[in-house]
Amino acid sequence: MYANVGVVNPSYHDFAGLSVKKKTAAGFGAMDPSNDRVIAVICLDHHWVAYMLDKRTQVCYTFDPLQLKANLATVKSNVQNVIEPQRDNSSCGVWCLVVLELLLSESPWGDSLYKVQPYLRMRYLYKEIAVQETEVAHDED
Repeated sequence: MYANVGVVNPSYHDFAGLSVKKKTAAGFGAMDPSNDRVIAVICLDHHWVAYMLDKRTQVCYTFDPLQLKANLATVKSNVQNVIEPQRDNSSCGVWCLVVLELLLSESPWGDSLYKVQPYLRMRYLYKEIAVQETEVAHDED
C-alpha cells in the first residue's frame, strides 16, 4: 500500500537483548535500508503508542494519546537502541562527527563503518591539523 515503509513487529518491545530486538524489528522490513520510513506501534502498560521514523529527515514522530513523558522516554530509548548504540566507551566524538557527515551528505549508516574506525579517527585528526595550520597561517599574516 505504501512504498518504502518498514514496520516494526509490536512484540519488539518485549525483548531485552539488542540482537533479539533487531531481529524482531527486521521481521517486517523495518531494517531494510531501502525504506524511507519505519512505523511501529507498541503497547506500554496497556496503552498503545505509535511512532514513525522518517529516515530522509532523521525525525521520529511520536503519537501518544495520553502524552505521557514516560512513554516518550520509552520510545526514545527503543529507537536509539535499534538505530545504532555506541559499541565502546571512547568513540562518541568520532561517531558524532561521522553521523553529522552522513546527515550532511545524505549517506546511509553502514555497520562497515565500525571496521574503519581507526581510519576515521586519523581522518578527523588530519582535518583538525589542517584547520589549525590554516588558523596559524592567518595569524601570521
